[in-house]
Amino acid sequence: MHIQRSQKELPNQPNLLNSEGNIWLRLGKTDEAIHAYEAALQIDDSYAPAYNNLGNCFLKQENIDDAEKAYLQAIRHNPSFADAHFNYGRLLLAKGNLTSAIHVLQHAHQLNPDHPAILGQLGELQLLEENHSEAITYFLKRLQKQPHHATTYHRLALARLKQGEFKAAIEALHKAMELGAEDIDCHYHLATCYMELGLLKEALSHYFQQLEVDPDADTYYNIGVILMAQEHHHDAMTYFGEAARLDPGNIDTLLNMGAIALKMGKPRLAIDYYEKCVELDPNNQEYQHILCALKQTPGQETKPAIYVKNLFDHYAPFYDQHLTTHLKYSVPDTIACYLEDFYDDSHKESLKIIDLGCGTGLLGETIRGWKKQMIGIDLSPEMIQIAEQKHCYEELVVGDIAERILPYKHADLVVAADVFTYVGDLSVITERVKDALNDGGYFIFTVEKGLVEPFQLQQTIRYTHHRKYLEQLSRDHDLPIITIDNIALRRQKGKPVDGYVVVMRKRSLTNE
Repeated sequence: MHIQRSQKELPNQPNLLNSEGNIWLRLGKTDEAIHAYEAALQIDDSYAPAYNNLGNCFLKQENIDDAEKAYLQAIRHNPSFADAHFNYGRLLLAKGNLTSAIHVLQHAHQLNPDHPAILGQLGELQLLEENHSEAITYFLKRLQKQPHHATTYHRLALARLKQGEFKAAIEALHKAMELGAEDIDCHYHLATCYMELGLLKEALSHYFQQLEVDPDADTYYNIGVILMAQEHHHDAMTYFGEAARLDPGNIDTLLNMGAIALKMGKPRLAIDYYEKCVELDPNNQEYQHILCALKQTPGQETKPAIYVKNLFDHYAPFYDQHLTTHLKYSVPDTIACYLEDFYDDSHKESLKIIDLGCGTGLLGETIRGWKKQMIGIDLSPEMIQIAEQKHCYEELVVGDIAERILPYKHADLVVAADVFTYVGDLSVITERVKDALNDGGYFIFTVEKGLVEPFQLQQTIRYTHHRKYLEQLSRDHDLPIITIDNIALRRQKGKPVDGYVVVMRKRSLTNE
């Protein structure tokens, strides 16, 4: 070895022994490296690089205490040694001392602002702290210094994904993969981005590729979710089954398997899945409610709010496409036709409208030409987030419709499209709608047609309402029915779902 020859010619040179240690360390011979570094320190016990490298060896051996002592010695003998501060910061992070790690790494950055590894580590810390903008800044600075660093592109992509910058995340992920990133979850994060953008075909492709790299429960689950949204129930059940095998305690998987069993017309199988959910979470009202529906237990007058919220939070990314493409949903167009009947063109862009259970804003988009002001109320924050992007509401509110409508008055129109399938007893909400309406204002809503009085919770986990109940509701709250018509709400299993569109009107005192 040339280093050893040099040592004979130039004895008592700690830098030569330090270089020898570096060579041994690169060759994976840690003990020999330690011996060389310690020999360097016998010559000069203040030689900071040897202490720093010795710390790296101890860390490699998972000897945390000795590694910490070595790094601190390096810093004591050379307070401006950025690499020693960097390595000590990483060690503190490994010990879980996040606050101190950040402080030490920021000091290392001050000592050497262009150090790529320090920039990358600070980006990781900001990502860990969910300071995504700051993480992006550090990762971009590192890429200025190391433009071909594949892992940094992947971490940049993850920060952008967390920030909701899905297209930019996709671009960074493709760059990471072009550069040969060894991160096993690149395809998973790509699929997640495409899923967030509603590009299900692309998402599915990358989830399948992820399975080839790392067949984990999350990937099987997400494939199941997409196939379920595409109405490929048998295939979805297969992938959910694999997810359940790998992670038997995942309630979301069991809930989806129960929902698919219902869609496949297998209520007994659905009961099995929901009973497993109850075993895992015995006090959950949502699962108890579903079992009551499936077993047709009487006395369920309304769904727990958490059931409706969770249902639509999960459904939100696929809601518009699923309803319009797979279920042939046309209720918004139907309600728009009624507005043409009740209002002339002079009312265009003049109405104050409250959209109960507005969801992703499908109805709001359809009737926006009538509104001067439109307020949307929905239990699901995820649905509201999508509705915001359509820019047809002046105000969007998350919460229970019966509670959140209370502050609103002087509405010309209150609409509820396919909302009361999740409410049995409509008395409270009808009274509150009446309070919110101007004299002469309209209340237009749809329900599924029921044969059992007054209403019934079906095995589909939806309520039906009998016509006589709706007529009695009108009388009880003094909201005369203008019309109650038969309509097809959507298609289910290739067949129309029968319902009513109901129009009630608040009496005008001047006309009495």
